[in-house]
Amino acid sequence: MKRLILSSLLLTLLGLLSSAGTQAQGFGYHDVAWKFSPGGTFPASGATITVCPATSSGVPCAPVASIFSDKALTVPIVSLTADAKGNFNFYAAVGDYIYTVTGTSVTAYGPIPFSLNGGAGGTINPGTQYAPTYYPTSATIGSIPGAPPTANGSYLCGYNISGSVASAPSCDQVSLSSRAVTGATATDTVLYTDNNSGVFYEGSISVAVSLPTPTTLTNSGFFTALDNRTTGVSTTVTVTPVTFTINGGATLVIAQNQRCLIQVDPAIATNWLTSCTAITGNGTVTNIATTSPITGGPITTTGTIACATCTTTIASGAKALATGAISSATCTSAQTDTATGTLTTDTIIATFNADATGVTGYIPSTNGMLVIFVYPTADTFNAKVCNNTTGSITPGAVTLNWRVVR
Repeated sequence: MKRLILSSLLLTLLGLLSSAGTQAQGFGYHDVAWKFSPGGTFPASGATITVCPATSSGVPCAPVASIFSDKALTVPIVSLTADAKGNFNFYAAVGDYIYTVTGTSVTAYGPIPFSLNGGAGGTINPGTQYAPTYYPTSATIGSIPGAPPTANGSYLCGYNISGSVASAPSCDQVSLSSRAVTGATATDTVLYTDNNSGVFYEGSISVAVSLPTPTTLTNSGFFTALDNRTTGVSTTVTVTPVTFTINGGATLVIAQNQRCLIQVDPAIATNWLTSCTAITGNGTVTNIATTSPITGGPITTTGTIACATCTTTIASGAKALATGAISSATCTSAQTDTATGTLTTDTIIATFNADATGVTGYIPSTNGMLVIFVYPTADTFNAKVCNNTTGSITPGAVTLNWRVVR
C-alpha cells in the first residue's frame, strides 16, 4: 500500500514538473515590417504588429495571441511595434500563427503565416540574412535576391512586370540604364524600359521616334530623357506621340546636341510635357556650312575655315586734329592715337566724321588745300596735316574716324 501511494505521488510530481517546464519554454520569432510605396519598399518604422492564432482573420487580425518579451513567457507584450529599421521580435508558445502589419503611412498587409514548432528555437521565416522575403509559392517563404548584393550603391526591391504576367520581385541597383540608337537607324519607338533612363541617338541620320501612350508603356507616371547626338548635317530627332499631344502640338523636334526630358502632363491627361536644354561639352563638328567669301567644308580629324578676301579690325577710334597754324610747305608733327596690336604692315582707313568741304583749310581751291597723311606704327595710329599752298593756313576743327585692318 505504501509503495502504491509513493508511486502515485511520484507520477503526480513528474506531471507537475513536466507542465511547469512546458509552460516556461517559449520560442522566439523575428521579422521585418515593410512599407510599400510607388518609390519602392522601405522598412516600416513604428508599424503596429498584431500576432494571432492561425485560425484568426482580418487586418489587423483578431482574436490575438499571447506573446511575450522573454523566453520564459512571463512578461506579456501588450503592443508590439517595429523599430526604426522595421525589426520586431517576440516569444510565444509552440503553435501556428499569423501576423498583420498596420500603422500611419503604412499600407496595411497580412496575414503572414508562420509556425513555432520548438525545433532549433522555432521556425523564423527561412531566408537569407539581410535579404527581404517574399512568397515564391503560397506555402513557402523565400528571399530576394538569393544573396544580398555587396556592390556599393542603393537598391530598390520590387516588381518589373512584362507582358502582364506576374513574376518574382527583384532588387536592382538604382541607376540610369541608358539605350543607344546608332548607325543609319531612321526610326525608333520609346520602350517601357526607357522609364527613368535615357535614350541616346548617336547615328549619322535624322531619326523619327514614336512615343506610345502611358497605357501602352504600362506606367502612368512615365518619364524619360532623349538626347540628339547625331553626327549628320543638321540631323534631327522628331518625336511623334501616339494619340497624345506633346507640348500641345503634334510633334517635338529635338535639334542636334539637345536633350529633352519628357513626362506625362499632370494637368492634361492626354499631353506630354518636355523640357529641352543644350548639351554642352559634347558633340562633334563634322561640317561647316559657309557663304562667300568664307570657305569651309567637311572636317575629319582637323579642318580649316578660310577667307582669302576678309579683313579683321585690329583697332579703331576717332581723332580730333590740331587747329594751330601750319606754314606753307610744312606738315604738323604726327598726331597719334593708341591702336593696340597694330603692326606697320597693317592698313589704316580714315574718313572725316562730317562734311569738311566748308571747313577752313579743307575748302576746295585752285590755290591748293591741306592734305592729311595717315600711317601705322607699332600699336599707334598716326596722322600728319600738310600745307601745300603758298601761304600759312590755320585749319578749322575736324575729326577723323579711323580703323586699323589686317
